[in-house]
Order: sequence, then C-alpha cells, then structure tokens
Amino acid sequence: PWLHWVVDFTAERSSRELWQLRRDKNVGAWIDLATTSLCNSIGIAAAFFVEARLFALSNIRLGARIVAEEVGGILAGRGVRPQGATATGLVALEWLLVGGGLYFQFVRGTSGPASVLR
Repeated sequence: PWLHWVVDFTAERSSRELWQLRRDKNVGAWIDLATTSLCNSIGIAAAFFVEARLFALSNIRLGARIVAEEVGGILAGRGVRPQGATATGLVALEWLLVGGGLYFQFVRGTSGPASVLR
C-alpha cells in the first residue's frame, strides 16, 4: 500500500497529463499491477535473503552438535564416559565449532557459489 501511495503522490505533484494518465481506468490498472508485482518481488527477495542466512545458521548449529556427539561416542567407545569435565569439554567443543562455522560462513565468507554474503 505504501508504494501505491508513493505513485499517487508523485503523480499528483507531476504534470497534469501524468495525473490524468494515472486516473485512467486501463492505465491505472497496469500501474497498480506493476506496483503490486514490484512489492511481491521485493518480499520474495527479502524472504530468500533471510532464509539463506537462517539455513546456514541452522546447518552450522546442527553440524557442530553432530560432531560433538560423535566425539563423545568415540570417547565412550574407548571407555571414557562423558561426565563432568569431559561433558563440559564436549559442550565447549560444540560451541567452538559453532563459532568457527559462523566466522567462516558469515564473516570471512567464501568466493564460490555457496557464499551466503555474496
């Protein structure tokens, strides 16, 4: 709705012919269709932008959890029960991996097609 207001405001402040063109039934319908399409396109682009970042964030978090659980499984297989300091170390490992993933995905980025920020 705000873009429709901007178009109307601009047409009011411009020449008389443009204002009449805007008020024409056929041309007005095309202008309304164009502004609605533009708003929809901006919304879709914003959704993809946010989704790409949230998808990367969830993959970073899930991947770090899987790695930490597997390290715990390896330690349990060798007779070390993840308790106390070992369990705290696994949590620290998980968050260290999350921090590294965030850094490499969002701060440093990549130059390939899988880059989130470019």
